[in-house]
Amino acid sequence: MYIRRVSTRSKISGESYFTHKVLSADTNEVRLYCHSPGREQKEVAIVARLTRRFEEGLAKLCQSIAKPRGERRLVKITERVGRLKQKCRGVAQHYRIEYQMDDAGKKITALTWTKQPISGTQMSDPGVYCLRNILRVQRRVTRSFKMRAGPSLTVRKASQPEAELAPLYTALALDPNPGGTKKLII
Repeated sequence: MYIRRVSTRSKISGESYFTHKVLSADTNEVRLYCHSPGREQKEVAIVARLTRRFEEGLAKLCQSIAKPRGERRLVKITERVGRLKQKCRGVAQHYRIEYQMDDAGKKITALTWTKQPISGTQMSDPGVYCLRNILRVQRRVTRSFKMRAGPSLTVRKASQPEAELAPLYTALALDPNPGGTKKLII
């Protein structure tokens, strides 16, 4: 695995960001990890808002269970927890929710939760995003021309990459047109 760390400065905003270039062991895939301080601030704010909303929803569920005529059936409470997880899907994966049941095992008496951040997510690594490119074999076009005098002309040309990918090839320090054009007279 090859890793290259580069610090660059944005021409538009002027903020600096870091990139890591990672080649897989079989050199079939290139991943470019980028870290942007501006994006980090944005993601931290989003995660804080969703975390607050999720914990407030869980606290509201606990209050509902504690009320004398509150809903305590396991099916209904898990349904409400599922809806809450759907609303806050970015942070819900970081919580472990446990239900404490009554002696009969039909009704919930208490609801507890613990926060367990998962690595490699917005919560644990804010501001980091990955650009992934699978290095494919470029298509080659081969054309043979027969001449009247006897020899034949063979032209082989590699396909051109898309123009939008030129900045990515530059950032990864890859040749955008490795095949080029080759002529062979036989």
